[in-house]
Amino acid sequence: TLKAIIALFFTLSILFGAKLTFMHLALPMDFGSFMASGEQAWAGTNPYSYDHELVFNVPISDFQIKIPSPNLNPPISALLFQMISATGIDPGIAAIAWKIISFISYLIFLYYLRKAYPQNTKPLTILWTLSLAGFWQTVEVGQIYMPLLFIVFFAWRNLEKKNWIGA
Repeated sequence: TLKAIIALFFTLSILFGAKLTFMHLALPMDFGSFMASGEQAWAGTNPYSYDHELVFNVPISDFQIKIPSPNLNPPISALLFQMISATGIDPGIAAIAWKIISFISYLIFLYYLRKAYPQNTKPLTILWTLSLAGFWQTVEVGQIYMPLLFIVFFAWRNLEKKNWIGA
């Protein structure tokens, strides 16, 4: 049936995304750029500089070049990563932890979204949300979006409940 084919496609997409993410789990990638930003802020230098060994360089194989990808997030992110870098944690270990936190944040978000809006969630919808390439790419490279999504969702739910302080 069509639903079975769609479910298979979503499942294969999930497996592909998970495989790529697992293959790059210990590579800092974009998370390395965030760690570099934190280290540079800690040192009192420009947190947006690309002149740091942890800054991720995106390979463009067609042209045999690498383009630096420094932290371009708001300055508040440099403060968070400054605190992380101040611990002296190995960037590879920090990247693994960040990626796991991102993945779990998304699962928790989906759980609460399903709980908050049960009429809008069906098994194929859940499979679809887990198969999104943007989700897997975000986790794979260590972006900051999943923890932010988690925080925004709880603020939104508190606004719906008119809990202004919680929001």
